Amino acid sequence: MKSKLLALVLATSFVLTACGGEVTNATEKSKEETKVAEGVNTEEKEDTEESEKQEDSKKEIASETEDLEEDDDLYNPNNIGKTIEDPSIGKADVIKTGKDVENNIKIKDIDFSINSALLAHVTPEDEEVKALWGDETDIIVINFDIANNSDTEYTFYPEQSTITTNTKEQLDPDLLLSGGPGQFKPNTEVSGSVFYYPEKGLNEINEITLYLKSPYKDVSDGVDEEVPIKITFDENGKLISVEESK
Repeated sequence: MKSKLLALVLATSFVLTACGGEVTNATEKSKEETKVAEGVNTEEKEDTEESEKQEDSKKEIASETEDLEEDDDLYNPNNIGKTIEDPSIGKADVIKTGKDVENNIKIKDIDFSINSALLAHVTPEDEEVKALWGDETDIIVINFDIANNSDTEYTFYPEQSTITTNTKEQLDPDLLLSGGPGQFKPNTEVSGSVFYYPEKGLNEINEITLYLKSPYKDVSDGVDEEVPIKITFDENGKLISVEESK
């Protein structure tokens, strides 16, 4: 670019010298052309720097993605569509999953939240697990955290909750594998899980409603009251929302 610019300036100079009185204007024109050329160089430099920044950003994102892909957490959304080896259940084809979606449902003195959810096709490798699930099965797992922030003991069985899906299934939990507080002592926090076995395709499920039995102090305290909680996945299979369904 510089050699072309120099040739242009020299050629202009020779022409204007031969023309006498045109020299001043030509010099000004030459200066303008030089500024334009320098502007082009500056733009090219800025474009190069911007391109390098974008490339560095892509490398950084790729590096972060690689780190996430190496994570074998069944609840990592980056593992959707992958087969994860889990020592407790065997091979799990992750269909839909997610965690850490902000939610907190207040039920009487109890704070209830769903911390993660998983839809997966499982091929057990452990013989004991095979005895429970057979050679393969589809599962829905919902994990929750609960806190009793009162001075009162409650009876609470979230692990016994029925669910429905947008595929029009109603499913009862596997009580053998599911776990929760039962007798919930005052000022305590516990976590639990609940397992279901859907018969319709996991790919078609994008909404689950958990019918949570309300905690109670005694049998006269609304034992049959239910609190429906809607769990939603996006089109890519990622858990996106958990909220009380009014």
